[in-house]
Amino acid sequence: MKKLYIILLIYLIFPLLVSAENMVSINCPENIQKNTEFTCDVIVNTEYPVNAIDMQYKINNNVEFIEFAKDDFWQGESIENRISIYSDTEKDGNNYSVGTLKFKAKSNIGKIDYTINYLEYSDKNYRSNVIVDNVNHDVNKSKHNCKPLIIVVMIIIVIILIFYIIRRKGSNYEKK
Repeated sequence: MKKLYIILLIYLIFPLLVSAENMVSINCPENIQKNTEFTCDVIVNTEYPVNAIDMQYKINNNVEFIEFAKDDFWQGESIENRISIYSDTEKDGNNYSVGTLKFKAKSNIGKIDYTINYLEYSDKNYRSNVIVDNVNHDVNKSKHNCKPLIIVVMIIIVIILIFYIIRRKGSNYEKK
């Protein structure tokens, strides 16, 4: 019975583990002095093959964007706070760099804070998967989002587990 509760808990916690912060991170140094140029690594962590990434981020107001240097594997560009890169072949593996962002500090900074406002990647079948869309909700653009499917599957699993628990408790009462 305890195993069922553990499985149920895992399925309830699972959506909390799927987020943009888990898929993309921007790793910057800490304690940056005013007027100092610094770079931040853009790291992707996914188990799925990816051949394109479109990302819009927001970073501290006290930094000035200088440039984005993509890794040799990728083509594309970055303008201000948007990175749009692609490749003819998909990239496999976990925790790989897609490039570095170069900034200049307008004031002394302890830690760089950022948020991902938009994140979309294309899989090996060139199907778009929108992970985060806090920018524009364009209904005319065909996109595939996995979150609703995951939620439906989890609800079905929870209902099945509840019926299983009820049925099992009912059979225990019949034995007494």
